[in-house]
Amino acid sequence: MQLNSIVFYIWIVSIISLFLPFTAYVIPFSVFILFVFIDKKNYFLNKIAFYRVCLIFVFVVLATFSHILNKDVSDIQQYIKLFLNFLFLISFILFTVSGNKYEFFYSKRIIIQKTLEFIIFLTFVQVIVNVYIMNLWSMPFVGVQNSMDAYQIIEPTIFFGTKEKNIWATKFVFLSIVYYAFITHKIFYVSKKKRVVMSFLILFNILYTFSRTAQVMFVSFVFMYYIWKIFYIYKNYLLKIIAIFSLSIISILAGVVIVDKLLHITLSSGDGLAARLELWEALYLHLDKMNIFIGNGILSAQYIISYYTNWNNNNFHNVFLNIFSDMGVFGLISYSFLLLSIFSYRGLFKYDNRYINLVFFIPFFVCINSQYLGFDSDIIIYFSFVFLFSLFRLNKLELNQQ
Repeated sequence: MQLNSIVFYIWIVSIISLFLPFTAYVIPFSVFILFVFIDKKNYFLNKIAFYRVCLIFVFVVLATFSHILNKDVSDIQQYIKLFLNFLFLISFILFTVSGNKYEFFYSKRIIIQKTLEFIIFLTFVQVIVNVYIMNLWSMPFVGVQNSMDAYQIIEPTIFFGTKEKNIWATKFVFLSIVYYAFITHKIFYVSKKKRVVMSFLILFNILYTFSRTAQVMFVSFVFMYYIWKIFYIYKNYLLKIIAIFSLSIISILAGVVIVDKLLHITLSSGDGLAARLELWEALYLHLDKMNIFIGNGILSAQYIISYYTNWNNNNFHNVFLNIFSDMGVFGLISYSFLLLSIFSYRGLFKYDNRYINLVFFIPFFVCINSQYLGFDSDIIIYFSFVFLFSLFRLNKLELNQQ
């Protein structure tokens, strides 16, 4: 088997590993990096890759400084996780741009499609088994009363997913967004009947994993998709007006139902949002005790939270606050530029860039303001898909110009 195929299939395994009920991604991520650098003499950085690799490098260097300067409280395992995951992303960028290997990935798009459909189906099987065991069929319709009730979905044995329902649900939404994006842009070819079936499975999984973050993510994805379509695809102004009016009415009605039946925001002591607000307040009230420029070490939030709140959490459930706590203002600025580089590309047609800006980024932005550390494996895989999508669209642009 050629090196290209080996690296590609390791990437596929890396995607699947995110849904195993233990920390499985470390092995395929490490093997992927190893195989990419075996043939390092044949790799090069074009303009697209160089800018992004430099920003990742700067972020990792800042994380390293923060870790070394705060080694007494900085979490070494989380630092290694950060280093490994971003090295994986650098390796992916290097591999796909060198020798136009994204064309090889494009030739294997049916395998990527089948992998995502496999994940969607197995997630459906896991969710429906757990719903049946716990008899949760009516919960989405009578209303989830609090965060603890929602956690019943993970009480039975998990064979495909994670024991943290919010992470399980949001990583599933990430891949669902990718699946729809690749269908929309005809990277994947899916019949209408199959599209209906897959949409049902996706909606069922998102509804019955009972994650408010995942549900809001998916709603924002749908909303942004139609915003993109109205402003960048529809040419008829009358159609634009009708579409905007219809979307507004549907959004209002959907918003009422979602807030009333799904989100059930109470801000009581058992509510997840109440906990997040208290964690964020603790950071704000104790800024004077922090190093706001270089940060306080990787995953320093666990010390701040344990000392100043009564909550048993190891992070602020907000990527920007976590990065600020870990790496200070410099790290936060670096991470912001890194995100800008992932979700914006020169040379793309305007409607393609706006698709990335709106449909890929906005749901991601919604998610990271509620959970994740910022350098998680789920996020890195999502970044790899967005980068690959941009290369596919850039390739189409080049073909059109020849």
